[in-house]
Amino acid sequence: MLPLKNTKEDSAAATEEEEKKREEFRKLMRTYAGFQAAAIALAAAKPENFCAAKLAIFLLAISIPSTIAYAGLARLTPKDEKRNPGLIMAICFCCAFVLSIAAFSILVASASASAAIAFAATCLAWFIVVWRLRIDHDHVNDPGQPLE
Repeated sequence: MLPLKNTKEDSAAATEEEEKKREEFRKLMRTYAGFQAAAIALAAAKPENFCAAKLAIFLLAISIPSTIAYAGLARLTPKDEKRNPGLIMAICFCCAFVLSIAAFSILVASASASAAIAFAATCLAWFIVVWRLRIDHDHVNDPGQPLE
């Protein structure tokens, strides 16, 4: 087996791939922030149609800038992990998504309380599943651990 050489071209390609990954993630987060803004516009236009519309709008008003900040602070690559503090990224994530889920649950509750509970519970369940998969994946791929 021939040893792999790390050339400038390989490094440049990896850097380009990381930048592409970051830009795609930023677009996704900006799109989500736009969706949150549309929800604010809908709730503000007809607050009488939603229970606790002001609270939902308040939560989304915090969530939107947090979503945009998270787009820049997410730790997507090893370079990002070195550059972006984990605690600040975690705070942005929580403000972006936990508050957003709460706001959308409040808005959905106007139509159906059980749907609001189902929405929040499903979001929590998927978060736990993804989190566990990442932990298991990191453990399996940890070079210091024996392969399973």
